[in-house]
Amino acid sequence: MAVSAAPYARVFPSATVLAHHGGFGTCAEALRAGKPSLVTPFAFDQFDTAARVHDAGWGRRLVGKPDSSRDIAANLGFLLRSAPIGAAAREAGAKIAALPDGADRAAELIEAL
Repeated sequence: MAVSAAPYARVFPSATVLAHHGGFGTCAEALRAGKPSLVTPFAFDQFDTAARVHDAGWGRRLVGKPDSSRDIAANLGFLLRSAPIGAAAREAGAKIAALPDGADRAAELIEAL
């Protein structure tokens, strides 16, 4: 399915693997959902974020132009079959879920002042 926009927090938890450009917010939502990522960076900090996702074992990155559907399919297939990457992504999601809500904590600190 392809859509022009969707609320990540509602859609990502239903996915098995996520393919995205590697923007910081998108990576954060993928991790919050506990899903492996196939990151296809094309500009700015996306390359660094893609490398960090790959190095942490939460997914894979495609280097160069992801213009081959065969390469994309092979990488998605790898992620679908990779138990260690799936487990690492789920663990990251569980750690994020255990953290206090940032907005609530900020409000508490502001009220305390």
